[in-house]
Amino acid sequence: MNLFVLLVIPLITLVIISFIPYYKETLIKVVSLYGTGLNFLYSILLWLSFDVTAPYMQYKHYVHWLHFYNSTYVVGIDGLSIFFILLTNFLIIICILVCWRSIKLHIKECVILLVVIEFLLLNIFLVLDLLFFYIFFESILIPMFLLIGY
Repeated sequence: MNLFVLLVIPLITLVIISFIPYYKETLIKVVSLYGTGLNFLYSILLWLSFDVTAPYMQYKHYVHWLHFYNSTYVVGIDGLSIFFILLTNFLIIICILVCWRSIKLHIKECVILLVVIEFLLLNIFLVLDLLFFYIFFESILIPMFLLIGY
């Protein structure tokens, strides 16, 4: 299993939603629901293939980012973060379903912000480097602030 698929699905969903005109509200909601639903199904597959007896991080991947600073983007899953990933994906689906009829204005912006929040939360639970954890943890404040404003 590859953890980058779990991170790329929200990005692909964001790109697709950004090209949909704002007046096609139903299409925006359906695409976001399918994208987050696909991510939830992939996280269930990760959970089913997770080895609970392993004492180490699973599905660990390294991406060397800034070579001159020796900075590496490392993602992995342990026994606690798999449940947070499942919960995040499930709650984003619930949030999109709740917004289906309750949000009347700025639907595209709200859906984009929810998918950005999903992407950042997944990075928070997957990343193993303290610098990237701090960056993703603090950057989630911006879409939350905008979502509360809407």
